[in-house]
Amino acid sequence: MPTTDPWASDMSSWRVWWRFNQDEFLELQSHLDRMDLATGSEEFFRGSSMDSVDRRSSGPTDVDERIVPALLAALRRDASIDTLTSAMIALARIGERPAADGTTPHAAAIAPLLLHPQQEVAETAALALGILGANSPRNVDLLTRFVADDREGLRKLHAVSFASPISERSRAFATYGLGLLGERSRDVFVRRWIVRSLHAELAQARADGSRELGAAAITALGLVPLERATERRRSDDSKAPRAVDEQFALLLEVYLDERIEDVVRAHVPLALARLIERGPPEPAWRERVAKRLMVELSSPARGGALLQRSAVQALGRIARATSEPVDLEMRAALLGALDSRDLFVRRFALIALARAGSSLEDPAVSAAATDEVRSRLIAELNDGKSGAVSWAALSLGVLERRLQRAGARTPPRTLAALLQARKTARSAEERGALSVALGLVGDPAAREPLQSALAEERNPENQGDLALALGLLGDRSAIGPIREILARARYQPNLLNSAATGLGLLGDVKLVPALVEMLARSSTQASQGAVASALGLIGDSRSVEPLIALSARADVTEGARAFALVALGLVGDRALLPWRATLASDFNYTAATATLLTPETSSGVLDIL
Repeated sequence: MPTTDPWASDMSSWRVWWRFNQDEFLELQSHLDRMDLATGSEEFFRGSSMDSVDRRSSGPTDVDERIVPALLAALRRDASIDTLTSAMIALARIGERPAADGTTPHAAAIAPLLLHPQQEVAETAALALGILGANSPRNVDLLTRFVADDREGLRKLHAVSFASPISERSRAFATYGLGLLGERSRDVFVRRWIVRSLHAELAQARADGSRELGAAAITALGLVPLERATERRRSDDSKAPRAVDEQFALLLEVYLDERIEDVVRAHVPLALARLIERGPPEPAWRERVAKRLMVELSSPARGGALLQRSAVQALGRIARATSEPVDLEMRAALLGALDSRDLFVRRFALIALARAGSSLEDPAVSAAATDEVRSRLIAELNDGKSGAVSWAALSLGVLERRLQRAGARTPPRTLAALLQARKTARSAEERGALSVALGLVGDPAAREPLQSALAEERNPENQGDLALALGLLGDRSAIGPIREILARARYQPNLLNSAATGLGLLGDVKLVPALVEMLARSSTQASQGAVASALGLIGDSRSVEPLIALSARADVTEGARAFALVALGLVGDRALLPWRATLASDFNYTAATATLLTPETSSGVLDIL
């Protein structure tokens, strides 16, 4: 299926964390929507040339009347694996609400592909049905029965007949999809239905020792919080959770079960953190979870490295910048984790501190906690330890970006520390992280140093980092230089993607026709994926017709047609964040199972474009 390129040459690099978490900080779609509102105003063009901006977004008419019919036609017309998987995920990105009569045509078009003889197609169909978000009883029933391998029910109720057991991979893909569907549902009965299905799957996975289904069920449970208990459970109820407190109890039970592999248990801390974030349980649960995770960090000999890495990341999600005893303890535990013997624990702890220091409550109290975290991150930056500089810089960027969203101002010492560190950076890895961090901080004073660096930089990856940073800064005078980089980046996918993201942040869509032609001529999956992503990042209504035409051309490669469909889905995506953002944010990729992430073959859920 069309996926990202193989990428993980060094899993300890800051670039890997950024790859999975960047959507939260780029917020590209909402940025472009704001630019749509501003393009007609005189103020928007002040200080830049007017002909550099001409964004016309893809509205409902483009999506419903042009993009969706083209994707449905591709499903009917082309039997190639790449085309089928691309069209399904593109449809899923666009989403579907049940019609007045309860029908869901998009889901109906995808469902028969669950029976496809090619594994890639069947598992993608299972995931797509969840991403689609068609919250009708029929579709929920279809997915829950598929996850349970209820072939008799699928045959009788959905006319989907399997001659043999449904593969574990397909069921795992469907489980992630079920979690994504439940996350978006506001129907309490649908959520209970989904949680009941996930509970049954988790119980079976524990009995069978299934790594893939166990990790998938745990992850999905963290996406679908139930309400607080309002009545006593009847004695004849099933053992499935009916309230969020019972979800916590179930997940903690799994976490404490040492008979389960660490690679499965490592998914529990983030699931618990997500439940805390999504719908506050009884206050005691946050403290109970925090204390359990801190125990993991305080006893290195007790817990495995995978569990400690997950514990650090989860603590960063639930800690706040308050003077409450539990928050003081969590921040102290994260500071202590900086001295861990495990490289990933130390790296993840820096990011977790940035999150903890920017989760504001009482401004008077939060200011002191935030400044403590900021001071430690700057100290780590100045210490200059090999590898730590990059992560400390990125963490500072994360801290200040999150604080700005809460209305706080970045102190001058943060900018000064990052600029000085970039002057003395000893490697391309450090230069790249410092560039992105300066972009996240967003201080206009960084524009001139970064533009000068772009003019001198010869490392392609660092050129991409600088283009992204200037886009984050909103420096429209950088459009020309970044366009030049993009024009010569055809065979450098990472550079192409970063440059396109920078131009997307700057609202520049003049290169859409050239990108469509570049996609038609690209011959490698990595290049095609990068160009498709670029079109999704900066494409607008003018890219729709050329992409539709390209998807049906017989004189181009199958890959070019498939990635044209990918680009159509990206252009038509109505969500503010990509569907992968929920699963990818702060997940412990060192404990990824094969169905979630496989860098070597790009065949996991999070590898799909």
